[in-house]
Amino acid sequence: MISEKKTITCTNDFATTISKATRPLVTIGITNYNGDDYLDQCITSILHQSIKSMEIIIVDDNSQDNSIEKIKKLQGQYENISAIFHNENSGSPDLGRQEIITSANGSYLMLVDSDDYFAENVTIERLLDEFENSPEIDYVYCNMLVVDKSSKQTGLWAYKQYSDEELIHDTFHRGGSGVIPMKGMFKKDFFIKNSLAWHSNETAGDTLSALIYTKHDWRYKHLNLNLLCYRQYGESFTFNLEKRIKSLITVLEYIIDNFSEEIYFSKIPWKQYNAINRREVKMNLLGNFYCAMLKTYYQQLSSWSQVNNQKEQNVIEALTPLKNQMLFYLSK
Repeated sequence: MISEKKTITCTNDFATTISKATRPLVTIGITNYNGDDYLDQCITSILHQSIKSMEIIIVDDNSQDNSIEKIKKLQGQYENISAIFHNENSGSPDLGRQEIITSANGSYLMLVDSDDYFAENVTIERLLDEFENSPEIDYVYCNMLVVDKSSKQTGLWAYKQYSDEELIHDTFHRGGSGVIPMKGMFKKDFFIKNSLAWHSNETAGDTLSALIYTKHDWRYKHLNLNLLCYRQYGESFTFNLEKRIKSLITVLEYIIDNFSEEIYFSKIPWKQYNAINRREVKMNLLGNFYCAMLKTYYQQLSSWSQVNNQKEQNVIEALTPLKNQMLFYLSK
């Protein structure tokens, strides 16, 4: 005879099983450019997830390797895989991410690159659990294992829970470099109700998007688990330096234009100044901030250019926008 306690336990287990089986659709968006060497590992890690209610959208940015053939083959093999192919290279994954957000059918979505992959087969399940435990949140992010070309772990990017003011302050004082990853899971409804998409910004689209979402009062949560693998390889400054500098300035100027100086220059006793003096102090601080940033980049990149036979003049030209911002604020 089955006891009442045992009956209740079995009923709860059955309810849990049904709940897991009917979980909402999750869209996994993959941006790819010449990622033929890594696409298989990325896709396999997604297909092996414990949650099967997924659609996969791959956006190829006019690859010149065998990526397109591989993606078309995957489309033929799996009903839940679709693709968007660009006729011209857009220069960054930002356009692809915008297209994924627009095309996503899932209630939740993730945006990854083709050389990323999931570290655990419960990655999606763990992230989705957080939404079900805290239905008010719009975004969940986790820690990322750093791996090399051969998928050997070389480091760990461990994050934390930020307040809005910490996110703004720390992004500013990191010279426009973001503090949380944007490879977590989003609630699709956040984009819909705020009429938002992904924001293009050359090499800093992630950071700019995070700030814009902060301006729209998104609610985000850190999950202290290592669930994603981020591939890092090559020289740290092989990117287009000119684009990088312009992107960072865009991020910094967005902070300046949209948030109070009391957040990003939090140690200044602002209340002791009248309006005119306050503005002069702010302009002076901003001019000196860009000056310090210019010096730091110049010192780092001058050494790097010598090692890599890069003309120092090219470095100076790339850093000119920083000098212009410095002079703009100091002149005021």
